[in-house]
Amino acid sequence: MGAVIAALAVTLIFSRHSPARQVVGQAETSAQVVDSKSIAVLPFENMSEDKGNAFFADGVHEDVLTNLSFIRDLRVISRTSVMQYRGTTKPIKQIGRELGVAYVLEGSVRREGNKVRVTGQLIDARTDAHVWGKAYDRDVTDIFAIQGELAEAIAGALQSVISPETKALIARRPTENSAAYDDYLKARQIRNSAEFIEKEDDIPLLEDAVRLDPRFAPAWAELGSRRAYAYFQFEQSERQLDSAKEAIDVAVRLAPDDPAVIEGLGDYYYYGYRDYIRATEQYLRLAQMRPNDPVVYFSLGLIQRRQGRWVDAIPNLLRGPKLDPTNYSYVREVTWSLIAVRRYDQAQTVIQAYMETHPQKLEAAFVFSYSAFLALGSTTEMQAFAHRTVEPSKRSEYLYFQTLNAQLCGNWAEFIHLDREQRYYNNSPGFPHWYQDINAAESFAESGDMAEARARATDAKGLLNAELARQPDNSELWAYLSLACALLGDKGEAMRSAQRSVELMPESRDAVDGPNNSVTRAHALAWIGEKNQALAEIERLLHVPVMPWGMNIYENRASWRPLQDEPRFKELVLDKKNNEPLF
Repeated sequence: MGAVIAALAVTLIFSRHSPARQVVGQAETSAQVVDSKSIAVLPFENMSEDKGNAFFADGVHEDVLTNLSFIRDLRVISRTSVMQYRGTTKPIKQIGRELGVAYVLEGSVRREGNKVRVTGQLIDARTDAHVWGKAYDRDVTDIFAIQGELAEAIAGALQSVISPETKALIARRPTENSAAYDDYLKARQIRNSAEFIEKEDDIPLLEDAVRLDPRFAPAWAELGSRRAYAYFQFEQSERQLDSAKEAIDVAVRLAPDDPAVIEGLGDYYYYGYRDYIRATEQYLRLAQMRPNDPVVYFSLGLIQRRQGRWVDAIPNLLRGPKLDPTNYSYVREVTWSLIAVRRYDQAQTVIQAYMETHPQKLEAAFVFSYSAFLALGSTTEMQAFAHRTVEPSKRSEYLYFQTLNAQLCGNWAEFIHLDREQRYYNNSPGFPHWYQDINAAESFAESGDMAEARARATDAKGLLNAELARQPDNSELWAYLSLACALLGDKGEAMRSAQRSVELMPESRDAVDGPNNSVTRAHALAWIGEKNQALAEIERLLHVPVMPWGMNIYENRASWRPLQDEPRFKELVLDKKNNEPLF
């Protein structure tokens, strides 16, 4: 059962691009001494008559942040952490305390026709004193000059030195075509939205941007990055990979030293080929240019994790909170990583700190309840989660998390009750029906209802085969097909599918997806009666980090029905040494 649940975290945690790039919480920030060269840039207010120009104001805001991130001795709070202050009535002093910064920049953008006005005022958050302010009135085509001047003015006010190399980066003009730039900013707005990881609505906008300006290198780079990610996450087809290569090749030919192109090239190597060495080279280049960007270190942490370098990965993932102190995805990513190496106490500390400032975040509460069970087998936190009051719009998500908790602790009666209320969680393409069907199939088998288990496994198999026709080289699909076949009693097909999964994604190539697939195959082995092989895999995987929680003794006690009477299995799951931290 845990094999299926483990995929939840892989779906939830995604990577760099997710708007969920999050942090260890404000408790850590508030205890730090405020850096005199630290700044938060609040979301720019859209003052245009046309409220549809909000994307433009957001784009200017993000570009100003990017320019500031090039300045080495500034500490700049990232976009995700400041977006919560859009339209806030909180005093500047309070914002400064919450984000741990000395200065706050407020700004606005008014766009009318081909004219634009950008205003900015810098405030000392420690004293609430006005430090500097200016309004820029220009043509829309001069927006890049305005953004550069703003960054230089802020650096001057904070007495930061700008090197000639940094001045050149800030002075870049990636396009002269305002319509292409609009499309690029609209695509970026989608990228920053909560639905980004599940949709590809930004890709047509990027394609239109490069059609309008074939020399728009950052747009080509973003298009290559997005195509590569779509290949990695949703559609492992030659069509996606060829499209990614075409876009990134154009970007590199146009502007090989542009930071956006370097970033896109790193994404292309990572997501398109799992080429960790070449991806790392690009991200390290980017780190030299954008020393204040947590995304760079986050990307390095993700790569190191897939290389099996967990000792290196976790510190890099933890760097995100210092620059992005309210970003949930950093919190979530660090938490799952700590759980994977069985550092449960530290994981709970991280997620609990976030919950104190975001008590309504349903997923955070679920992760906390889950990690508490994995740590000590406690269901107290699960019961607290079950008694939460949730708004109607969140009920489907709540029921899904409730189902996962019931499965984890082996409460099959509760699982069946919840399954009757909601068979499918349809609010997210990240949880496809084949995944939910195989999850339910194994749970019904664990409960002893093999008739319903086979019915669900049959549904899952049909959906998996349809998906494999589109993605024949997707190792995860083959791993889950092996489990579906095992539940249907087709031993030969289960073994062939399991072997195909191993061939496509050995653990040596990917220390996240590889072990995850191994867990799924271990479950398949147990259901087809290959008990010795299943036990050998369990014993091995108890000492391997598996994202997010690997082989946990408390979860294992509640599942693995075919092995429950095996003395060797009992010995493994009763030995608390098998739940100690891996490092």
